[in-house]
Amino acid sequence: MTAFTQLMDSESEMPLRPNGSPRYHPEGEPNPPSRDSVVNLEILPQTNDEKQRGWEALTTLTSEHENSSNGGDSGAGHGDTYTGYFRDRIHSDWWYRCHDVATCMTTLFVCMVAFVSPVAFLLVPMLMWDTEPCGTPCDGYYISIAFKLLVLAIGSYGLYARQPRSYLPAINMCKVALRLLTLTLCVSYWLFFWFRIIRYKDRDYKSIVDFSVTLVDGLLFIHYLALIFIEIRHQRCCYTVKVVRTIDGESRYYNVGQLSVQETASWVLEQYYKDFPVYNPALVNMSHHPGNGSVSNGGLGSFTLYHLDGEPSDAGSSGASRAVIAAAARKRDSTHNHRFYHEQDFQRRVKKREARLIIAAEEAFAHIKRYEYDEGRPSGLSVMEPLESAQTIFPSMARALQKYLRVTRQQHRYTLDNIINHLAWTISMEFSALAFLERYTRPGPVIANSSELHPIEYWELISDHQVVNGISDGLGFRLRQAEVSLVVYVARLPFFRIRETYIDPKRNRFILRLQSETSV
Repeated sequence: MTAFTQLMDSESEMPLRPNGSPRYHPEGEPNPPSRDSVVNLEILPQTNDEKQRGWEALTTLTSEHENSSNGGDSGAGHGDTYTGYFRDRIHSDWWYRCHDVATCMTTLFVCMVAFVSPVAFLLVPMLMWDTEPCGTPCDGYYISIAFKLLVLAIGSYGLYARQPRSYLPAINMCKVALRLLTLTLCVSYWLFFWFRIIRYKDRDYKSIVDFSVTLVDGLLFIHYLALIFIEIRHQRCCYTVKVVRTIDGESRYYNVGQLSVQETASWVLEQYYKDFPVYNPALVNMSHHPGNGSVSNGGLGSFTLYHLDGEPSDAGSSGASRAVIAAAARKRDSTHNHRFYHEQDFQRRVKKREARLIIAAEEAFAHIKRYEYDEGRPSGLSVMEPLESAQTIFPSMARALQKYLRVTRQQHRYTLDNIINHLAWTISMEFSALAFLERYTRPGPVIANSSELHPIEYWELISDHQVVNGISDGLGFRLRQAEVSLVVYVARLPFFRIRETYIDPKRNRFILRLQSETSV
């Protein structure tokens, strides 16, 4: 258990995630296997040389993590920048809470008025004055009203009682109009009920029941209208939006329906988190390294002109200046060669590190085998849980994994505890070595990188048009979060006129034209 003790001691030396605390939250995986859910595994024996190489790899992993945490990592800087951005906007949470409470209370009030009104129309005449009994027809109306109200309650709950995926900067005009329409219908019926039934104490109870049934029917029609405008109308694609991430030029195209500007912004953010690759500022800034021959590092300032014969003449000075400018231009023209070879060398180093990592992972996974109770416990071999198995085989691949994460600038995203928990999960699920490395060799979209996410993501919507208005052809707006910015362009899909062209089967015949040089 010496390796296990050293592994736990080095865990405190690992760099923390941008939000300050290493926690296990892999890509869509449940909690790591605990001792309550034991998966017994059989570990094949390792030689002393393999164990020694694992300890050396573990020591290298800890020291390199310490160096990376002490050095200026641009990825960590991005986390600190966003933390400040996050804190600056906490004061605006009260507006969202008030908006949420006001919307909930308004919806609840309108629903209570709508559901109580038909029942009140039936009970008030029976309690205030004597009415003429209507017998069996009224019993059928009672059943009809009860089932219609039940269907309306279920439909309203499914349509309105949902947690919103985002808080929009302005109110939803469509939902407000539907609430006003429902409230107007109920108020109109109450006014008619007061002046025509209560005022004159109408004794015809069948007509009162018919009056209540018409109100329920009107509420069902409004609910059908709400279903069309809220859920169905925007599903018909009318526009194509182009989303460009300005910081690195990554872009995607999507088709959307009739949505407002703020609804389109919310929908675009949902697609951004699942489709766009995660932005790594440390990897992007590698192209601006001083050794790549950029113009900013090799311009006119890199040339010094000396005059050996004293003060130069105007003609000599102008000629020398032209020579310096020409030399700077030649150096600037060669910048693309430096950039090309720099990118080629980087890709070569990444492939080299990835190949070494795959070999190390396959060798580590070759030492582990699932233990079956039916086979009987073998003598001389230990049976361990997935977490202990991961802690045992991880040192043999730690050095290769750390070097790969450093060359791809991902070391700030993963902690030692996070990697071991992920390894334990893959072992319990019988993943192969390539399946375990997929998380690191193919980082995936933004949503798959938990270190880049926060419980609440704050974005700013910048638009020249009212956000409650619908999108139109040629409209553009911007979404901004710290240094990441998304620019959205809207274009209308064209109208397609399709015409059928009939081809006579008799004309669908061909002949072979033979010539002297024809090979057929």
